[in-house]
Amino acid sequence: MAVDINKFITKAQNAIERRNYDLAIFNYKQALMFKPDDIDAREKLRAAQMRNFSESGTNGTVATIKAIVPIIKAIVFSKTKKNEEAIFACEDGLTINPELKVLMKTLSSCAAELGYYDVAIWQTTYLLNKFDPENINIIKDLVELLTNAGRAKEAIEYCEMIKKIDPENDIDIKMRELSASETSAIFSKGATEGARSIIKDSGEAREQEIDSQIARTDDMRLEKIAILEKKVAEKPDDYKTLIRIGDTWYNLEDFNKGYKKAKECYSKAKEIMPSDTTIAVKLGDLEIKKLKIITRKHKDAFDKTGGKDIELKKKYIAAYKKLKAYQISEYEKRVKDQPLISKFHYDLGTFYFDAKRYDDAVAEFQQSCKDPKISIQSYTYMGRSFAGMGQNDLAIDMYKKAIKGQEVFDRIRDTIYFLACAQEEAGEYQESLELFTKIFEDDITYRDIKDKVKILREKIKK
Repeated sequence: MAVDINKFITKAQNAIERRNYDLAIFNYKQALMFKPDDIDAREKLRAAQMRNFSESGTNGTVATIKAIVPIIKAIVFSKTKKNEEAIFACEDGLTINPELKVLMKTLSSCAAELGYYDVAIWQTTYLLNKFDPENINIIKDLVELLTNAGRAKEAIEYCEMIKKIDPENDIDIKMRELSASETSAIFSKGATEGARSIIKDSGEAREQEIDSQIARTDDMRLEKIAILEKKVAEKPDDYKTLIRIGDTWYNLEDFNKGYKKAKECYSKAKEIMPSDTTIAVKLGDLEIKKLKIITRKHKDAFDKTGGKDIELKKKYIAAYKKLKAYQISEYEKRVKDQPLISKFHYDLGTFYFDAKRYDDAVAEFQQSCKDPKISIQSYTYMGRSFAGMGQNDLAIDMYKKAIKGQEVFDRIRDTIYFLACAQEEAGEYQESLELFTKIFEDDITYRDIKDKVKILREKIKK
Protein backbone atom coordinates (compact mmCIF):
# COMPACT_ATOMS: atom_id res chain seq x y z
CA MET A 1 0.00 0.00 0.00
CA ALA A 2 1.42 3.38 -1.04
CA VAL A 3 2.13 5.79 1.79
CA ASP A 4 0.68 9.29 1.53
CA ILE A 5 3.68 11.55 2.16
CA ASN A 6 1.49 14.68 2.41
CA LYS A 7 1.02 14.08 6.14
CA PHE A 8 4.78 14.31 6.63
CA ILE A 9 4.99 17.43 4.44
CA THR A 10 2.19 19.08 6.42
CA LYS A 11 3.88 18.27 9.75
CA ALA A 12 7.16 19.66 8.40
CA GLN A 13 5.54 22.90 7.22
CA ASN A 14 3.84 23.37 10.60
CA ALA A 15 7.19 22.81 12.30
CA ILE A 16 8.83 25.43 10.04
CA GLU A 17 6.23 27.99 11.10
CA ARG A 18 7.17 27.31 14.74
CA ARG A 19 10.90 27.52 13.77
CA ASN A 20 11.32 23.92 14.92
CA TYR A 21 13.72 23.04 12.11
CA ASP A 22 14.86 19.73 13.59
CA LEU A 23 11.30 18.41 13.54
CA ALA A 24 10.74 19.79 10.03
CA ILE A 25 13.88 18.11 8.75
CA PHE A 26 12.86 14.82 10.37
CA ASN A 27 9.47 14.87 8.63
CA TYR A 28 10.88 15.84 5.23
CA LYS A 29 13.31 12.91 5.53
CA GLN A 30 10.40 10.61 6.42
CA ALA A 31 8.59 11.74 3.29
CA LEU A 32 11.67 11.09 1.17
CA MET A 33 12.07 7.59 2.60
CA PHE A 34 8.79 6.67 0.89
CA LYS A 35 9.22 8.88 -2.19
CA PRO A 36 12.94 9.56 -2.75
CA ASP A 37 12.37 11.14 -6.17
CA ASP A 38 10.06 13.88 -4.84
CA ILE A 39 11.78 17.12 -5.87
CA ASP A 40 9.49 19.42 -3.89
CA ALA A 41 10.13 17.58 -0.62
CA ARG A 42 13.88 17.48 -1.20
CA GLU A 43 14.00 21.17 -2.08
CA LYS A 44 12.07 22.06 1.08
CA LEU A 45 14.34 19.79 3.11
CA ARG A 46 17.40 21.64 1.83
CA ALA A 47 15.83 25.01 2.64
CA ALA A 48 15.07 23.81 6.19
CA GLN A 49 18.63 22.54 6.58
CA MET A 50 20.02 25.89 5.41
CA ARG A 51 17.80 27.91 7.78
CA ASN A 52 18.66 25.65 10.71
CA PHE A 53 22.38 25.94 9.95
CA SER A 54 22.24 29.71 9.43
CA GLU A 55 20.24 30.49 12.57
CA SER A 56 22.28 28.15 14.77
CA GLY A 57 25.45 30.13 14.02
CA THR A 58 27.46 26.90 13.80
CA ASN A 59 31.08 27.30 12.68
CA GLY A 60 31.72 25.73 9.25
CA THR A 61 34.82 23.85 10.34
CA VAL A 62 33.15 22.45 13.43
CA ALA A 63 30.10 21.38 11.39
CA THR A 64 32.31 19.66 8.83
CA ILE A 65 34.12 17.71 11.54
CA LYS A 66 30.78 16.66 13.04
CA ALA A 67 29.65 15.48 9.61
CA ILE A 68 32.66 13.22 9.08
CA VAL A 69 30.76 9.99 9.85
CA PRO A 70 27.94 10.54 7.30
CA ILE A 71 30.56 11.76 4.78
CA ILE A 72 32.48 8.49 5.09
CA LYS A 73 29.26 6.46 4.97
CA ALA A 74 28.08 8.28 1.84
CA ILE A 75 31.38 7.71 0.04
CA VAL A 76 31.57 4.03 1.03
CA PHE A 77 27.93 3.37 0.11
CA SER A 78 28.31 5.11 -3.26
CA LYS A 79 31.46 3.14 -4.12
CA THR A 80 29.73 -0.13 -3.25
CA LYS A 81 26.67 0.86 -5.32
CA LYS A 82 24.39 1.05 -2.29
CA ASN A 83 22.92 4.21 -3.74
CA GLU A 84 19.75 4.51 -1.62
CA GLU A 85 21.82 4.26 1.57
CA ALA A 86 24.33 6.74 0.16
CA ILE A 87 21.59 9.30 -0.49
CA PHE A 88 20.27 9.00 3.08
CA ALA A 89 23.83 9.39 4.42
CA CYS A 90 24.27 12.49 2.26
CA GLU A 91 21.13 14.07 3.70
CA ASP A 92 22.31 13.21 7.23
CA GLY A 93 25.58 15.01 6.54
CA LEU A 94 23.86 17.96 4.86
CA THR A 95 21.64 18.32 7.92
CA ILE A 96 24.81 19.01 9.92
CA ASN A 97 26.47 21.18 7.25
CA PRO A 98 24.24 21.92 4.22
CA GLU A 99 27.13 23.52 2.32
CA LEU A 100 29.21 20.35 1.89
CA LYS A 101 29.69 20.12 -1.86
CA VAL A 102 31.18 16.63 -1.69
CA LEU A 103 27.85 15.33 -0.35
CA MET A 104 25.82 17.22 -2.97
CA LYS A 105 27.94 15.70 -5.74
CA THR A 106 27.63 12.24 -4.23
CA LEU A 107 23.86 12.61 -3.84
CA SER A 108 23.52 13.68 -7.48
CA SER A 109 25.57 10.79 -8.86
CA CYS A 110 23.74 8.21 -6.73
CA ALA A 111 20.35 9.61 -7.74
CA ALA A 112 21.37 9.33 -11.40
CA GLU A 113 22.47 5.71 -10.85
CA LEU A 114 19.00 4.95 -9.51
CA GLY A 115 17.34 6.69 -12.46
CA TYR A 116 16.13 9.64 -10.34
CA TYR A 117 17.29 12.08 -13.01
CA ASP A 118 15.07 14.93 -11.83
CA VAL A 119 16.66 14.72 -8.39
CA ALA A 120 20.17 14.57 -9.85
CA ILE A 121 19.44 17.50 -12.16
CA TRP A 122 17.96 19.57 -9.35
CA GLN A 123 20.90 18.91 -7.02
CA THR A 124 23.50 19.63 -9.71
CA THR A 125 21.70 22.84 -10.73
CA TYR A 126 21.58 23.89 -7.07
CA LEU A 127 25.30 23.20 -6.72
CA LEU A 128 26.08 25.18 -9.87
CA ASN A 129 23.95 28.23 -9.07
CA LYS A 130 24.88 28.48 -5.41
CA PHE A 131 28.63 27.92 -5.52
CA ASP A 132 30.11 28.30 -8.99
CA PRO A 133 27.87 29.41 -11.90
CA GLU A 134 30.77 29.20 -14.38
CA ASN A 135 32.16 25.79 -13.39
CA ILE A 136 32.42 24.03 -16.75
CA ASN A 137 32.82 20.57 -15.19
CA ILE A 138 29.56 20.93 -13.25
CA ILE A 139 27.79 22.28 -16.35
CA LYS A 140 29.05 19.28 -18.36
CA ASP A 141 27.67 16.96 -15.65
CA LEU A 142 24.35 18.77 -16.00
CA VAL A 143 24.41 18.38 -19.81
CA GLU A 144 24.98 14.64 -19.42
CA LEU A 145 22.16 14.29 -16.89
CA LEU A 146 19.73 16.25 -19.05
CA THR A 147 20.73 14.16 -22.08
CA ASN A 148 20.10 10.90 -20.22
CA ALA A 149 16.77 12.27 -19.01
CA GLY A 150 15.73 12.98 -22.60
CA ARG A 151 15.71 16.75 -22.05
CA ALA A 152 17.83 17.61 -25.10
CA LYS A 153 16.59 21.18 -25.47
CA GLU A 154 17.71 22.13 -21.95
CA ALA A 155 21.00 20.29 -22.45
CA ILE A 156 21.66 22.39 -25.56
CA GLU A 157 21.09 25.58 -23.54
CA TYR A 158 23.78 24.53 -21.06
CA CYS A 159 26.12 23.62 -23.94
CA GLU A 160 25.65 27.16 -25.21
CA MET A 161 26.50 28.42 -21.72
CA ILE A 162 29.79 26.49 -21.87
CA LYS A 163 30.60 28.09 -25.24
CA LYS A 164 30.02 31.54 -23.78
CA ILE A 165 32.33 30.82 -20.86
CA ASP A 166 34.96 29.08 -23.00
CA PRO A 167 34.54 29.63 -26.77
CA GLU A 168 37.37 27.17 -27.48
CA ASN A 169 35.73 24.33 -25.56
CA ASP A 170 35.15 21.12 -27.55
CA ILE A 171 31.44 20.98 -26.65
CA ASP A 172 30.45 21.60 -30.30
CA ILE A 173 30.19 17.88 -31.16
CA LYS A 174 27.86 17.32 -28.21
CA MET A 175 25.74 20.30 -29.27
CA ARG A 176 25.42 18.91 -32.80
CA GLU A 177 24.42 15.49 -31.46
CA LEU A 178 21.82 17.03 -29.17
CA SER A 179 20.43 19.26 -31.91
CA ALA A 180 20.16 16.25 -34.19
CA SER A 181 18.48 14.27 -31.43
CA GLU A 182 15.97 17.06 -30.87
CA THR A 183 15.21 17.20 -34.60
CA SER A 184 14.87 13.42 -34.91
CA ALA A 185 12.26 13.39 -32.16
CA ILE A 186 9.80 14.72 -34.73
CA PHE A 187 10.31 11.61 -36.83
CA SER A 188 10.54 9.07 -34.03
CA LYS A 189 7.34 10.24 -32.37
CA GLY A 190 5.48 10.91 -35.62
CA ALA A 191 4.50 14.27 -34.21
CA THR A 192 2.44 15.60 -37.12
CA GLU A 193 1.30 14.64 -40.58
CA GLY A 194 3.16 17.70 -41.84
CA ALA A 195 6.44 16.32 -40.55
CA ARG A 196 5.72 12.98 -42.18
CA SER A 197 5.02 14.60 -45.52
CA ILE A 198 8.47 16.23 -45.64
CA ILE A 199 10.01 12.91 -46.69
CA LYS A 200 7.51 10.67 -48.41
CA ASP A 201 9.78 7.80 -49.20
CA SER A 202 10.04 5.55 -46.12
CA GLY A 203 13.61 4.51 -46.97
CA GLU A 204 14.76 8.13 -47.13
CA ALA A 205 12.88 8.91 -43.94
CA ARG A 206 14.68 6.08 -42.16
CA GLU A 207 18.04 7.31 -43.41
CA GLN A 208 17.36 10.87 -42.26
CA GLU A 209 16.25 9.60 -38.87
CA ILE A 210 19.44 7.55 -38.40
CA ASP A 211 21.63 10.41 -39.64
CA SER A 212 20.11 12.81 -37.13
CA GLN A 213 20.19 10.50 -34.12
CA ILE A 214 22.99 10.23 -31.57
CA ALA A 215 24.81 6.98 -32.39
CA ARG A 216 25.15 5.21 -29.03
CA THR A 217 26.30 1.77 -30.21
CA ASP A 218 28.70 0.49 -32.85
CA ASP A 219 25.78 -0.93 -34.85
CA MET A 220 24.18 2.51 -34.95
CA ARG A 221 27.52 4.10 -35.86
CA LEU A 222 28.10 1.68 -38.74
CA GLU A 223 24.57 2.28 -40.03
CA LYS A 224 25.16 6.03 -39.84
CA ILE A 225 28.49 5.70 -41.67
CA ALA A 226 26.81 3.79 -44.52
CA ILE A 227 24.28 6.61 -44.95
CA LEU A 228 26.96 9.33 -44.87
CA GLU A 229 29.08 7.41 -47.38
CA LYS A 230 26.14 7.52 -49.82
CA LYS A 231 26.24 11.31 -49.60
CA VAL A 232 29.97 11.36 -50.31
CA ALA A 233 29.48 9.01 -53.27
CA GLU A 234 27.03 11.53 -54.73
CA LYS A 235 29.30 14.49 -53.92
CA PRO A 236 32.95 13.35 -53.59
CA ASP A 237 34.29 16.82 -52.65
CA ASP A 238 31.97 17.10 -49.64
CA TYR A 239 34.81 17.28 -47.11
CA LYS A 240 32.50 18.20 -44.20
CA THR A 241 30.62 14.92 -44.57
CA LEU A 242 33.97 13.12 -44.77
CA ILE A 243 34.87 14.73 -41.44
CA ARG A 244 31.55 13.53 -39.98
CA ILE A 245 32.30 10.00 -41.17
CA GLY A 246 35.77 10.28 -39.60
CA ASP A 247 34.25 11.48 -36.33
CA THR A 248 31.89 8.49 -36.30
CA TRP A 249 34.74 6.03 -36.95
CA TYR A 250 36.74 7.85 -34.22
CA ASN A 251 34.00 7.08 -31.69
CA LEU A 252 33.75 3.40 -32.63
CA GLU A 253 34.17 1.18 -29.57
CA ASP A 254 36.28 -1.17 -31.68
CA PHE A 255 39.04 1.43 -31.99
CA ASN A 256 41.42 -0.83 -33.92
CA LYS A 257 38.86 -0.87 -36.72
CA GLY A 258 37.83 2.74 -36.29
CA TYR A 259 41.35 4.19 -36.19
CA LYS A 260 42.35 3.25 -39.75
CA LYS A 261 39.03 4.31 -41.27
CA ALA A 262 38.95 7.62 -39.35
CA LYS A 263 42.48 8.41 -40.51
CA GLU A 264 41.52 7.71 -44.14
CA CYS A 265 38.49 10.02 -43.92
CA TYR A 266 40.35 12.87 -42.23
CA SER A 267 43.24 12.55 -44.70
CA LYS A 268 40.86 12.71 -47.70
CA ALA A 269 39.12 15.73 -46.18
CA LYS A 270 42.50 17.42 -45.72
CA GLU A 271 43.38 16.80 -49.37
CA ILE A 272 40.13 18.48 -50.44
CA MET A 273 40.41 21.40 -47.99
CA PRO A 274 44.05 21.74 -46.79
CA SER A 275 43.36 25.19 -45.32
CA ASP A 276 40.94 23.81 -42.70
CA THR A 277 43.13 23.62 -39.58
CA THR A 278 40.51 21.65 -37.62
CA ILE A 279 41.27 18.57 -39.75
CA ALA A 280 44.93 18.57 -38.73
CA VAL A 281 43.79 18.82 -35.11
CA LYS A 282 41.47 15.84 -35.56
CA LEU A 283 44.30 13.78 -37.07
CA GLY A 284 46.47 14.68 -34.10
CA ASP A 285 43.72 13.79 -31.62
CA LEU A 286 43.32 10.45 -33.38
CA GLU A 287 47.00 9.59 -32.88
CA ILE A 288 46.88 10.73 -29.25
CA LYS A 289 43.85 8.52 -28.59
CA LYS A 290 45.68 5.56 -30.15
CA LEU A 291 48.76 6.13 -27.98
CA LYS A 292 46.62 6.56 -24.85
CA ILE A 293 44.90 3.21 -25.50
CA ILE A 294 48.27 1.49 -25.99
CA THR A 295 49.65 3.09 -22.83
CA ARG A 296 46.58 2.07 -20.81
CA LYS A 297 46.85 -1.50 -22.11
CA HIS A 298 50.48 -1.77 -20.95
CA LYS A 299 49.63 -0.18 -17.60
CA ASP A 300 46.73 -2.57 -16.98
CA ALA A 301 48.96 -5.55 -17.82
CA PHE A 302 51.64 -4.27 -15.44
CA ASP A 303 49.14 -3.55 -12.65
CA LYS A 304 47.74 -7.09 -12.88
CA THR A 305 51.14 -8.41 -11.78
CA GLY A 306 50.98 -6.24 -8.67
CA GLY A 307 53.76 -4.08 -10.07
CA LYS A 308 56.29 -6.91 -9.97
CA ASP A 309 56.95 -7.70 -13.66
CA ILE A 310 59.99 -5.63 -14.72
CA GLU A 311 59.54 -6.28 -18.45
CA LEU A 312 55.91 -5.14 -18.39
CA LYS A 313 56.97 -2.08 -16.43
CA LYS A 314 59.51 -1.21 -19.13
CA LYS A 315 56.86 -1.56 -21.84
CA TYR A 316 54.47 0.68 -19.90
CA ILE A 317 57.13 3.36 -19.32
CA ALA A 318 58.19 3.26 -22.98
CA ALA A 319 54.57 3.65 -24.14
CA TYR A 320 53.99 6.50 -21.67
CA LYS A 321 57.10 8.35 -22.84
CA LYS A 322 56.08 7.92 -26.48
CA LEU A 323 52.63 9.34 -25.71
CA LYS A 324 54.06 12.37 -23.88
CA ALA A 325 56.63 13.04 -26.61
CA TYR A 326 53.93 12.91 -29.29
CA GLN A 327 51.65 15.24 -27.32
CA ILE A 328 54.46 17.78 -27.09
CA SER A 329 55.35 17.59 -30.78
CA GLU A 330 51.69 17.72 -31.81
CA TYR A 331 50.90 20.77 -29.69
CA GLU A 332 54.09 22.51 -30.76
CA LYS A 333 52.70 22.25 -34.32
CA ARG A 334 49.32 23.59 -33.19
CA VAL A 335 50.91 26.57 -31.43
CA LYS A 336 53.00 27.30 -34.51
CA ASP A 337 50.06 27.01 -36.93
CA GLN A 338 47.49 28.74 -34.69
CA PRO A 339 49.42 30.99 -32.27
CA LEU A 340 46.35 32.97 -31.23
CA ILE A 341 44.54 30.01 -29.65
CA SER A 342 45.33 30.32 -25.95
CA LYS A 343 44.13 26.82 -25.10
CA PHE A 344 46.85 25.30 -27.31
CA HIS A 345 49.50 27.30 -25.42
CA TYR A 346 48.00 26.16 -22.12
CA ASP A 347 47.85 22.48 -23.09
CA LEU A 348 51.42 22.57 -24.42
CA GLY A 349 52.48 24.19 -21.16
CA THR A 350 50.97 21.34 -19.14
CA PHE A 351 52.80 18.78 -21.29
CA TYR A 352 56.08 20.66 -20.78
CA PHE A 353 55.32 20.77 -17.05
CA ASP A 354 54.77 16.99 -16.92
CA ALA A 355 58.13 16.58 -18.68
CA LYS A 356 59.73 18.92 -16.10
CA ARG A 357 60.66 21.37 -18.85
CA TYR A 358 59.72 24.23 -16.54
CA ASP A 359 61.29 27.10 -18.53
CA ASP A 360 59.37 26.07 -21.65
CA ALA A 361 56.21 25.61 -19.60
CA VAL A 362 56.43 29.13 -18.14
CA ALA A 363 56.82 30.59 -21.64
CA GLU A 364 53.54 28.95 -22.75
CA PHE A 365 51.62 29.89 -19.60
CA GLN A 366 52.76 33.49 -20.03
CA GLN A 367 50.81 33.40 -23.30
CA SER A 368 47.72 31.55 -22.04
CA CYS A 369 47.36 33.62 -18.84
CA LYS A 370 46.22 36.56 -20.99
CA ASP A 371 43.00 34.66 -21.68
CA PRO A 372 40.63 35.33 -18.74
CA LYS A 373 38.92 31.96 -19.28
CA ILE A 374 42.09 30.04 -18.39
CA SER A 375 44.08 32.66 -16.46
CA ILE A 376 43.58 30.97 -13.08
CA GLN A 377 44.87 27.62 -14.35
CA SER A 378 47.70 29.31 -16.25
CA TYR A 379 48.98 31.32 -13.28
CA THR A 380 48.62 28.26 -11.06
CA TYR A 381 50.70 26.11 -13.40
CA MET A 382 53.18 28.96 -13.76
CA GLY A 383 53.53 28.99 -9.99
CA ARG A 384 54.05 25.24 -9.92
CA SER A 385 56.66 25.56 -12.67
CA PHE A 386 58.58 28.19 -10.67
CA ALA A 387 58.31 25.93 -7.62
CA GLY A 388 59.78 23.13 -9.72
CA MET A 389 62.71 25.42 -10.53
CA GLY A 390 63.21 26.15 -6.83
CA GLN A 391 61.98 29.75 -7.14
CA ASN A 392 59.45 29.65 -4.33
CA ASP A 393 59.07 33.44 -4.08
CA LEU A 394 57.99 33.66 -7.73
CA ALA A 395 55.67 30.69 -7.23
CA ILE A 396 53.89 32.52 -4.40
CA ASP A 397 53.53 35.63 -6.59
CA MET A 398 51.92 33.61 -9.39
CA TYR A 399 49.50 31.84 -7.02
CA LYS A 400 48.44 35.20 -5.59
CA LYS A 401 47.86 36.55 -9.10
CA ALA A 402 45.69 33.52 -9.84
CA ILE A 403 43.35 34.07 -6.88
CA LYS A 404 43.24 37.87 -7.00
CA GLY A 405 39.66 39.08 -7.30
CA GLN A 406 38.24 35.56 -7.44
CA GLU A 407 35.18 34.94 -5.28
CA VAL A 408 34.11 31.45 -6.32
CA PHE A 409 36.06 29.08 -4.07
CA ASP A 410 35.72 26.00 -6.29
CA ARG A 411 37.68 27.73 -9.05
CA ILE A 412 40.69 28.49 -6.83
CA ARG A 413 40.76 25.60 -4.35
CA ASP A 414 43.73 23.93 -6.03
CA THR A 415 45.58 27.25 -6.28
CA ILE A 416 45.02 27.97 -2.60
CA TYR A 417 46.39 24.54 -1.77
CA PHE A 418 49.59 25.15 -3.76
CA LEU A 419 49.93 28.65 -2.29
CA ALA A 420 49.59 27.22 1.22
CA CYS A 421 52.26 24.59 0.42
CA ALA A 422 54.59 27.31 -0.87
CA GLN A 423 54.02 29.45 2.23
CA GLU A 424 54.68 26.44 4.43
CA GLU A 425 57.93 25.90 2.50
CA ALA A 426 58.79 29.57 3.14
CA GLY A 427 58.18 29.17 6.89
CA GLU A 428 54.99 31.25 6.83
CA TYR A 429 53.16 28.71 8.99
CA GLN A 430 50.28 30.86 10.26
CA GLU A 431 49.36 32.12 6.78
CA SER A 432 49.67 28.59 5.42
CA LEU A 433 47.44 27.14 8.15
CA GLU A 434 44.73 29.73 7.47
CA LEU A 435 44.62 28.71 3.82
CA PHE A 436 44.66 24.98 4.52
CA THR A 437 41.84 25.51 7.04
CA LYS A 438 39.70 27.19 4.36
CA ILE A 439 40.01 24.09 2.22
CA PHE A 440 39.39 21.82 5.21
CA GLU A 441 36.14 23.65 5.96
CA ASP A 442 35.02 23.26 2.35
CA ASP A 443 36.04 19.64 1.68
CA ILE A 444 37.56 17.47 4.38
CA THR A 445 38.34 14.74 1.82
CA TYR A 446 40.54 16.98 -0.37
CA ARG A 447 44.03 15.56 -0.96
CA ASP A 448 46.00 15.33 2.32
CA ILE A 449 44.26 18.34 3.87
CA LYS A 450 43.59 16.69 7.25
CA ASP A 451 47.29 15.86 7.68
CA LYS A 452 48.35 19.33 6.54
CA VAL A 453 46.15 21.07 9.11
CA LYS A 454 47.24 18.71 11.90
CA ILE A 455 50.97 19.03 11.16
CA LEU A 456 50.89 22.83 10.90
CA ARG A 457 48.93 23.20 14.13
CA GLU A 458 51.59 21.16 15.89
CA LYS A 459 54.38 23.26 14.34
CA ILE A 460 52.75 26.50 15.44
CA LYS A 461 52.24 25.19 19.01
CA LYS A 462 55.98 24.56 19.26
